[in-house]
Amino acid sequence: MSNDNKQSETSYLDARGEESSWLVTGDHKRIGVMYMIAVMAFGALGAVLMATLSVDMMKPAAVFDSQTFTKIFDLYGAVMVFLVVVPAIPGALGNFVLPLMLGARGVAFPRLNLWSFYAYCAGAALILGGFVGGSVLTMAGLSLASISTLMLGVNFIATIHRMRAPGLRWSRLPVFVWSIYAASVVQILATPALVVGMDLTILDQVLHLGLFDARSGGAPLLIQQLFWFYVHPAVFIALVPAFGAVIEIAAVHSRSNIPGRDALVKAFFAAAALSLLGWGQHLASSGSEIMVSVSSFFAMAAMAPMCLVAMIAVGTLARGGAKMHAPMFFVLVFLVNGTAAMLMGLALSAPSTGAYLNGSQFELGQLSLQLVGGVFVAFFAGVTHWWPKITGRMPSADSAKFGAFLIFVGANLAAVCQMVLGHQGQAARANVYLPELASMNMFASAGAFILVAGLLMVIFSLAGAARSGKAATANPWDARTLEWETSSPPITRNFASIPQLEADPYVYAHSAKPVGMNAKEDRRTER
Repeated sequence: MSNDNKQSETSYLDARGEESSWLVTGDHKRIGVMYMIAVMAFGALGAVLMATLSVDMMKPAAVFDSQTFTKIFDLYGAVMVFLVVVPAIPGALGNFVLPLMLGARGVAFPRLNLWSFYAYCAGAALILGGFVGGSVLTMAGLSLASISTLMLGVNFIATIHRMRAPGLRWSRLPVFVWSIYAASVVQILATPALVVGMDLTILDQVLHLGLFDARSGGAPLLIQQLFWFYVHPAVFIALVPAFGAVIEIAAVHSRSNIPGRDALVKAFFAAAALSLLGWGQHLASSGSEIMVSVSSFFAMAAMAPMCLVAMIAVGTLARGGAKMHAPMFFVLVFLVNGTAAMLMGLALSAPSTGAYLNGSQFELGQLSLQLVGGVFVAFFAGVTHWWPKITGRMPSADSAKFGAFLIFVGANLAAVCQMVLGHQGQAARANVYLPELASMNMFASAGAFILVAGLLMVIFSLAGAARSGKAATANPWDARTLEWETSSPPITRNFASIPQLEADPYVYAHSAKPVGMNAKEDRRTER
């Protein structure tokens, strides 16, 4: 890579202007930082809600009445899925890192990028307001939050197609960029279904149209179809970029090529495509056995490429000598939790077991392990990996190690207990249960408390590192992708001059040959 980017210009953090200039900025880095702060704030709120629910589940006798418990449960789910897990990696890391990885000055549509953040904030306000203001506000918030991710997807795809630096051919795109691309395609295809469903439901409730009332000639299952058509692939919208970030980080810190990089990219898109066909597995009560069976087949089929992705991630670590820097603790936790959750998901996808386990504590435990103990952990891995680039400061390895350990113990303790409870028939949304299940619920609540402690510890340690961490060099990890060709933190226009990629970004000095896409062409280039 050519590097004449030893900038003396002002960084994006110190650029002139009032603090209010952040609110009207077109700089993708500032928008990414605002997304990051919001995601961490809502992640902390989600942790508090999780602890609140756990307090209620510690004893068979309910602390909250069923209506209050259901409202807290629904708020927790909406916050963690729509405000934390789904937008975390694309909104925060994708916004900040993707244009830098492409060697670009910014994103294709800067104003659309800013409006996506405002749609996210407006959706968050409505979701929180729905706790006291009713379901109409909540549905409006879900619609706006989903539109925000839709705008991000359009912007990322346009940026990847139109703004790559010289020498950055498709065969040399970083793995993280490919994962964002695959997730963006699913966002564009699946999100309109949820937006239409939420908007129709709002009209139905406000105007009493009877759109979903069979007695008025409506279609009762339509809203469920529209809802699950988005929510089922939403897991993959979050999971694919999570694996992309983790594999990117593993390659850097293990000084390793990524084995089978072309197969990895194909697996990203295969999982994304198959995820769009598996929503029907959640409609076992619809009476359509054919739809449920076919959808369950595609839901299980989507696990095959994701298992290949997990194997490539492990292979990347095995090929090199991993150095246990701060991000690597989260990488290891994600690989264990994410892989375990995918295997648990097979039981939910199979019609024979899914009919019994869907809607139980088993499903809740699987989702929590996959999304909170998995995707959110991958988000922390990405944040700590790119923290020197974002803030100019190094993250704390000790805090990362202890926080990752707490998250691992808490997430797995809670998930194992919830698997047992689900197998014994305890429903996910009920806060009253049989006395003989009390001890297992107590252990599940203890795991949730440990998980919450780990999440909050990591969030606060990152905030402390931003203020008092050790100053970072431009490339403290000795990485090869283009974002490390600029200063830490970057200048407002990213690069003093557009960099040019001259070799595959995953070929390290100890490697005998490039491994992955278009390897023969890259060897000819190196000669």
